[in-house]
Amino acid sequence: MLTLEHAQCRIPPYQCVCKMNNIVFIFLLSFIHFGAFKPYWDNTYDGHFRFECPSGRYLTGVESIFSAYYHDRIFKFRCDFELDPSTQVSSCYWTDYVTGMDQPIVFQCGSGIMHGIESYHEDFYEDRKFKFQCCNLPYTCENNCHYSGWVNNFTEYYNYNTPRTHFIRGIVSFHDNVPEDRKFDFEVCSVTSNCNEHHPPTGQGLVTITIPSAPATTSQQRHSTGLSHLVIG
Repeated sequence: MLTLEHAQCRIPPYQCVCKMNNIVFIFLLSFIHFGAFKPYWDNTYDGHFRFECPSGRYLTGVESIFSAYYHDRIFKFRCDFELDPSTQVSSCYWTDYVTGMDQPIVFQCGSGIMHGIESYHEDFYEDRKFKFQCCNLPYTCENNCHYSGWVNNFTEYYNYNTPRTHFIRGIVSFHDNVPEDRKFDFEVCSVTSNCNEHHPPTGQGLVTITIPSAPATTSQQRHSTGLSHLVIG
């Protein structure tokens, strides 16, 4: 027995449902093709990406999944930190790629705030290079700076968010050729326009980076005063 809806289709019920499914499928394809559908992740495995926070907002979180098939990670970036309207941003700039493939990353925006990340992957090394976009804050001081500590073990998923009112200023990372993956550690700060209340970095999250299969002299330690052995920006 046909219902009214089926009779209006003037075709058997299962064909009517099939037709509706096709319409939904075409609708979704149109969204993807014309850019109305935005994927959750900000890059694809083995793919190049260039991410910038919306104007007036800055980097506060990173989520990532590792693929053992691609030996690469996909990333989701979050930009929840907003400056007080009275805070002036003098300029923003992109760095060059800050290190070579398979090399450690020790990067800090200096007296600035992180606004973007760009990266590409090379299959030969099964690793990524990174460059960063920083914005200068000429009339402010970074405050309550500390390091997150390693947010992941090799091949593991991670989802890191800064404490409330904090932003990401620096990134430390090293690559291991066995899992072909990286570990990440983030330097985070808050901002104050009253530099008399400036508090130096606490050293929280201080870690030692030991590069596998390298001489002991290449071990690198970050200090509570900042990334003294390599500061870019």
